[in-house]
Amino acid sequence: MRPFPCQVSTYVNNRCCESNLCFPQEEYVAVQEKEYREEEEHKLQRERDLQSEKEHVQENFDNELLIYGFIAIGLAVLIFLAAFFALIRFCSYKKTNRSNNGFSALYIPEKDAEGGDQTNDGEIAFSVTSSRLPLAATDFSMYDNSMINQRTMIHQIQMGKLIGNGKFGKVYDGIYRGEKVAIKKFSANQCNSWKRETEVYQAAALKNPCILQWVGSDEQIIMQASEYWLITEYIELGNLYDYLSHNAVNDVIAIQLMRSLTNGISYLHTEIRSGYSYKPRIVHRDIKPTNVLVRNNLTCVIADFGLAIYCYYNDISHEAESQIKGTPRYCAPEKLQNTSSTKKFPSMLEQDVYSLSLVLWEICQRMGVIVDENEKLPPYKPCFFKEVSENPTIEEMLDILFKKKQRPGFSAEWLKNNQTLESCVEIIKESWHENGLVRPTALKIRNILDKIIIDNNLNVLLV
Repeated sequence: MRPFPCQVSTYVNNRCCESNLCFPQEEYVAVQEKEYREEEEHKLQRERDLQSEKEHVQENFDNELLIYGFIAIGLAVLIFLAAFFALIRFCSYKKTNRSNNGFSALYIPEKDAEGGDQTNDGEIAFSVTSSRLPLAATDFSMYDNSMINQRTMIHQIQMGKLIGNGKFGKVYDGIYRGEKVAIKKFSANQCNSWKRETEVYQAAALKNPCILQWVGSDEQIIMQASEYWLITEYIELGNLYDYLSHNAVNDVIAIQLMRSLTNGISYLHTEIRSGYSYKPRIVHRDIKPTNVLVRNNLTCVIADFGLAIYCYYNDISHEAESQIKGTPRYCAPEKLQNTSSTKKFPSMLEQDVYSLSLVLWEICQRMGVIVDENEKLPPYKPCFFKEVSENPTIEEMLDILFKKKQRPGFSAEWLKNNQTLESCVEIIKESWHENGLVRPTALKIRNILDKIIIDNNLNVLLV
């Protein structure tokens, strides 16, 4: 409450005096100065408060930037580490599938903890790595498990009779877990072929009805001598050479054999990526009738991968040998020359197509074979049967292919009234062209055979 009704300010003193202008001037000035100082102090205080508030806001902003910076750096480090470990794992997976040093992809034989299993016959059996062998794709019920117990595989097989004898070993039939299988035995000096064939089966995870299905691989030692086993599905009719030697074929069977064989080669030559699955491109390098099997349904199955090479993400599994490998009769002209360019993977694909064309020709030459009055088939004739010896040398084949420029022929008698054979001639001739770049791919050959089937309305089993 104001002491005087007329008081208007706490900075002004009102009082009565006896004369005009009797209020002391110095007292008025002092009041004005005091009021001014207080206003200035109040203004300075407000400025200090504003400055303090700005500094506080700036400090908070700097702290937030620092926190966000640490978070961003942490995320970047985590992303880098994740990418780094993913790259390491990818490289390790890639190496696992193509290395031959200590990984199950090559099935380096390992002894068990007790040094092997003693059998009733006094044999000591050593097996390839057991727990790391994935199962090859197959329709057999005995292979439903995700892994095969390799440690006891040899001793679960009931051996049968000898059914074949080839360059890389002997083949027997047998029973494994109640199903019939084929057992290919390699001697000690053929160990590398056993390793390579097993490697191809595992690394490529071959899943195609036109490719021989793998069951497992094993090793045993008898009297200090190693013996290597490759166990596969059993194919009923044997190899294509034997089948054609004892049978003539009509248009439908011939095209069915040709189409299934070409489909198998096309599958080998194709890179397939599906989710986490990967199948590399594969070159067979030894395509010939004895390396092709025939099922009961008269479709072809490709076997014998002892010389095969696969290209895994543009890295080839093995360098081509300095010496020529394969069967000279079925080798492409450029392969017989053995130049550096022929050892490149694209060239090897073209060489497979050349070999395929000769096998297709041999199927065609049994098409419409006339049986004589005694119901006796004329003898089976392989390609170049007139020009070279039974087991031609590289020099013989070079002379035929380069100097004489010869290829198997199609006689007028063959082509007479045979529209299906006429349709096949052009693609076969194109496939054995001297220039590998001119040759069609196996996929293109298969597509052309599909068109021939449709155009001629052939009732062919497609696999």
